[in-house]
Amino acid sequence: MKLPPFYAVVVFEAEPFVECIYFAHNDVQQFEYRISAEGKQLGITEADVKHIDSDK
Repeated sequence: MKLPPFYAVVVFEAEPFVECIYFAHNDVQQFEYRISAEGKQLGITEADVKHIDSDK
């Protein structure tokens, strides 16, 4: 797979402790997300994350 032309790391205001990573080829797709160390310390888990692309 060829690397995409660009990617973006997005932090939604409603979830400041989660970074969503998006890649763009012909369309924009969510690739991954990460819960920050601070978020983990606060007890945020995968079940709490709202901005996950269900098509992954």
